[in-house]
Amino acid sequence: MDNWDNAFREIKRVLNKNGIFIFSVKNPIVDISKGTKTKGKELRLLGLENYFKQKRAFAKWKLPNGKVARIVTYHKTYGDIIRTIVKNGFEIIDYEDTKPLEKGKTLFPKEYGFYSKVPNFCVWKLRLR
Repeated sequence: MDNWDNAFREIKRVLNKNGIFIFSVKNPIVDISKGTKTKGKELRLLGLENYFKQKRAFAKWKLPNGKVARIVTYHKTYGDIIRTIVKNGFEIIDYEDTKPLEKGKTLFPKEYGFYSKVPNFCVWKLRLR
């Protein structure tokens, strides 16, 4: 979503006092990386885009049925995310960089090799103040 303030206002409205809100977003560092192929191998190069520029982008997700879904994303820096959280009356009580499940090694061997070393998503656990 483009405007996180609107979403956080609604979440704040429906949560009980001291309520917990957990959400995940694409990791901002991975978000600025690009895939490329060289010598028959697929590589992921980090830092090719401007990390500090908020922008709308598109990602392609492989679905279990073999089809590809085109997903709209909005790049934000860690600073953008944290400021939005605090400005909207939440406190960060936990954070986790994601790792793939062990069964991903068999199901998605190419992706597993990369994402077992670089977090694709980050998960935030917030409490309403």
